[in-house]
Formats: sequence, structure tokens, C-alpha cells
Amino acid sequence: MTTTFTQAYTLDADGNPNNAITLDLAAVLILFIYVIACEALRGATVGKVITRIRTIRRSQPDHIGVGVKIALLREIAKHLALIPGLLLYQWMLWDMSSVQQSGLFFPLLAVGLALVFAWFVWIIVDVARKRDPIYDRLAGTAVLRRQ
Repeated sequence: MTTTFTQAYTLDADGNPNNAITLDLAAVLILFIYVIACEALRGATVGKVITRIRTIRRSQPDHIGVGVKIALLREIAKHLALIPGLLLYQWMLWDMSSVQQSGLFFPLLAVGLALVFAWFVWIIVDVARKRDPIYDRLAGTAVLRRQ
């Protein structure tokens, strides 16, 4: 029996693996901060301004912006189903040999993918039915067209 294991490393100038942080993580973090800042301060990202929609608090519909706490909660709730997959990925990075030996990797991967799929289907069904998505209901927000 043959098994293959592949792992990507960042390399220094001499070709040796190092512990550098790749820019893809920084790009995701910058996008996350951008969305939270725009929603918190103005209730809209550039894309929402162009499409003439904005996010509001249900309790204060005339208030501009939703605040940092609500924007953060809304953004985390949007991606809630990704957390099990990210934890599995982190476990895999920390100790690949124990992941392979435990036999839990593929069952956990299947459960994580099923959760992600179910979460995003739930959001799509809510939007198709013209209801507020689950993340808006959890955060107490709504998205409205601007006049």
C-alpha cells in the first residue's frame, strides 16, 4: 500500500522551510475588517452603496451604521458554519500524523462539509423566500433599499 502526503511550505532565500505568514491570510483579514468597518460606520460597503441598499438595526432603522459589535456579530454569523472546517484544518496542520492514524479525518471532513452546505442552503432559501437570512435575524439587522 502506498500513501502520499503533501504539505506546502514557505521557503527562505536558501530554500529552507520557514514560519512565514502568507498574504492570503492577510487579505482575508483585511476584507473582514473592511466589511465590519463599513457596516458599523455607514451600514453599507461600496457594493451596497452602488446597489442602493444598506444594513440597519431593526431597533433603530433611522440610525446610520449598525455599530462595531453588531457588525462583528453579523459577519461571524454569516460564516458560522465554516468554524468546524477551520478547526479540522488547524488540527490537520498541527499534527497530520495523528489525524491520519485516528481515522477521524474523513468522517469529520464529511460532517464539516455537510454543515457548511446546510448553512448556505438555509441562507439561500431564506433569501429566495424574501425573508431575512439567519445571520440578520441573529444580529438583529435587516437589509433595506435606500430611497
